[in-house]
Amino acid sequence: MIKSWYNTIAAQLSGMIEVSDEKIIQYSNGEVNRTTFDTENDLKTGTIIDPVIFGDLVRENMSKISSEGINKLGHIALPIAAVNIQYMRGRKPVLVKELGMKLPELEDIVYGRTYIPADADCSRAISVSEYMKVSNSKKEDYLTGGEAVSKMMERKQVPKEIKDAAVIHYIPVMPICMRYFWCDPEKRYLGSSLNNRYESLLARINRYKRLEKINCPEVIMLNERRELQGYVDMLISNGSHSYPAVNSYTCQPDDSLEELFATITELSKKNPPILKSTTDILAFISKAEEIHQYNESLNDETYALDSPEMQKLDAMEEELKEILRPFLEMYLEENHKIYLEFVDSVFQYAVHSVPQAAELMFEHAKENGVGGFHPENEEHMAYYTKCVKDIEQGIANAAALYIKKQLRFAFATK
Repeated sequence: MIKSWYNTIAAQLSGMIEVSDEKIIQYSNGEVNRTTFDTENDLKTGTIIDPVIFGDLVRENMSKISSEGINKLGHIALPIAAVNIQYMRGRKPVLVKELGMKLPELEDIVYGRTYIPADADCSRAISVSEYMKVSNSKKEDYLTGGEAVSKMMERKQVPKEIKDAAVIHYIPVMPICMRYFWCDPEKRYLGSSLNNRYESLLARINRYKRLEKINCPEVIMLNERRELQGYVDMLISNGSHSYPAVNSYTCQPDDSLEELFATITELSKKNPPILKSTTDILAFISKAEEIHQYNESLNDETYALDSPEMQKLDAMEEELKEILRPFLEMYLEENHKIYLEFVDSVFQYAVHSVPQAAELMFEHAKENGVGGFHPENEEHMAYYTKCVKDIEQGIANAAALYIKKQLRFAFATK
C-alpha cells in the first residue's frame, strides 16, 4: 500500500460515505463523458485517461507521485438520480431505518418495480403494470428510483448529511495513479479492473442518452433506469446487490470504489485463502467443449428462451457448473466454515458467469494457437488446466464477496 494515499481527498471520496454531489464537483478537475474505445484519432479528451483532468500517465514510481497528482480527480454526471448503495446495503445501511421501511420495499422503489405518489405517501404505491395504465397527463404525479427516495427523505426529515449523500447525481473518477500501475517486466501499464466499471457505466449512460433523445417508449426507459442504477451500484460496491460484475474469462470480480477504499485504509488485510484445485479437469473441459460445439450449431438462428434448444443449453450449463461444486464446498469448509449451511446460495452466486468464461476459454485458446481440447497433448492439458485454476480462483473470490457483502449484511439486519 502506498502511504502517500492516506488522508487524501481521493481516499475520502472512494469510501462514498458522506460524499455529496457538492463535494464531488468541488474536487473534480473536469467531467468524464466518453469511453476510451469510442474516441476518434486517439483523442483522450473526456475519457478516464484525459491528461487535462488527470495529468499524463508517465512511467515513474507510483510511490513518488506528487500530492497534486494523487488528488487529480474527475467526475461522471448521471442522467438520473441514483441511490448510493452504501446507504442501502453497504457500509452505512441507514436508509431502511430512516425511512421506516423494509429492505425489499425500499429496493422495489429504487429499482423501479414500484411507483409512489409525488407526495411520497408510500401507502398508495402502485406497481409498474398499474403505472403503465395511468394516463400520460397523470404520470408526472408518480415517482420511482432516486427521485422517489429523495422525496421520501424530505417527508421523513432525514438529516441533511444523509440525504445529500444517499441520492447522488455525480460519481467521482479516481486519480490515474490509483487506476494504472507500471508493470516493469512487461514494460507497460496495467489498468485496474476499476476502469472496467467506469467504462461500463459511461457506455450505459451514453446508451441511455441516445434512447432518451429518440423518445423511446416509457417501458424501455424504465428498464434503462433500472440498469443504470445497477451499474452505479457495481461501481460503488461491486456485488452488494445482485451478481457481481466479473472478468469474463476468469470469473474474477471487478474491483469497485469500495475495494479501493479498503486497500487504502488497509481494511482488506487478511490471510490468503486456502485454494486446493479439486475440479475434475477432464470432465470440466469435456463438458465445456460439448457446450461450445452445441453453441456453434445454434449460431444461424435466434431461439426463444423457453425453446427446447435453449432449455437443453441451460441444462448443459447447469451440469458444467455442478462440476465445480466440490471445489466450492472445499473452499467454504477451509475458509468460511460457518457459512456452509448457505452453500447453495453461495454456489449460485459464485458460478453465475462460469458458462461465459468457459466459452471464452476456447476463443482465447484459438487465438493463442492451442485450438480444441486434446487431452493426450501435454501442452493442451497444461493450458486448459491453468484456465480451470483461474476460474476456480475467480469463483472463490466471488464466494468471499458474497459472504462479505450480502450474507453478512443479511445477518446484521435480521
